[in-house]
Amino acid sequence: MGLILGVLLPPISLYLVFFVKPELLVVGRIDTTSMMNLVLQVVSIGLLANGLAFFVGLRLNKDAFSKGILSSSLLFLVIIVAFKFFYKP
Repeated sequence: MGLILGVLLPPISLYLVFFVKPELLVVGRIDTTSMMNLVLQVVSIGLLANGLAFFVGLRLNKDAFSKGILSSSLLFLVIIVAFKFFYKP
């Protein structure tokens, strides 16, 4: 359950950010390198929801749930690092 929620929380939190601040969706004249850096930063910010869920799980003594959240956060971390180092436009 924690793994599923951990994978779904970052996109949901990003959707909520874009719903509250729709002007962030307008990216007009940004080149691909800047756009990729922006996307990686936004996804990293989306992981804050995972941090919150992780600590809530620890507070409620739901260890399996917290492990799932941590696993999904590490998965996102690997993806972010891979894009940072291997993506060349």
